[in-house]
Amino acid sequence: MKTLILSLAAVTGTLLLPADTATQSQPGGRIAEPLRGVAHTSASRSMSQADGPASPRRGSRLSQSPAQPASPIVPDARASDVRVPTSDVRVIDLGHPLRESDPTWTGEKVFTHTASGTPGGVDFFGGRFSADEHFGTHLDAPAHIGGPWTTEQIPVSRFVRPAVCINIEAQVRENVDYQLTLRDVHAFEKAHGPIPTDAVVLIATGWDRYWSEPARYRNARDGVMHFPGISHEAAVYLGRDRKVVGVGIDTPSVDYGPSSQFEVHRTLQPLNIYNVENATGLTTLPPRGFTVIVAPVNIVGGSGGPTRLFALIPATR
Repeated sequence: MKTLILSLAAVTGTLLLPADTATQSQPGGRIAEPLRGVAHTSASRSMSQADGPASPRRGSRLSQSPAQPASPIVPDARASDVRVPTSDVRVIDLGHPLRESDPTWTGEKVFTHTASGTPGGVDFFGGRFSADEHFGTHLDAPAHIGGPWTTEQIPVSRFVRPAVCINIEAQVRENVDYQLTLRDVHAFEKAHGPIPTDAVVLIATGWDRYWSEPARYRNARDGVMHFPGISHEAAVYLGRDRKVVGVGIDTPSVDYGPSSQFEVHRTLQPLNIYNVENATGLTTLPPRGFTVIVAPVNIVGGSGGPTRLFALIPATR
């Protein structure tokens, strides 16, 4: 895990969004959903899981009107108040770099990388790689199981969201097949407040400590893998009651190892909720008060893809 201290204002100027420029553009001229909680010249769309993909608007451009007041974005406990941070933050890398020796779902090699040239040499240095979409730290697009959105159809505003982190590392040390329970979620909310609508929920199990040991990470015995995950009841609550936009975990799957029906996938993904699996460093995160950035390889028609995952945490925390 790598941690970097930087000033976003120094990197990007003031990093303020004029009130009428709080939408984000995507390749091809499509304008994604506006960020909720930031003033707009027209009404914002809800991020309800029932929404369809953002409508294409070819040739649209973001307004540059200087007359509108700027809205600073800071990590906030309320998902409806996403504002760009203007003070120093810690940027934490929550993803694994890709290596051919990394763990895979089947145990078989699914990633190759070949390089030509030498880094820092006088000639060009380049390379070629191939990989399964669900390799390494990766995104499960809703279309992976039951949902309509493929990777490129997920509105980009869902990839920069306030987040909470529920830590179940102690329970996992007692039971490797532990599943986050509804009681765990209720206990978290009692201690730290309700999980906000449109947030990303990260589940910290500590299982990433086995990443460098692929056999131990998969932990297969008699053809059945054993690692922690999320219970069906907790998934229903997060998806239908708290209406989160994404769920991340530091194990091979949001469903625990022995699962054969993948109930958590089948609960969340039809609601257009994405998963991030094989994350790392989640046990270092605070319970709330931070923002996550999810940056998958944007494959047209993709069921997911290798993903960068970052947490932005105020430096004072």
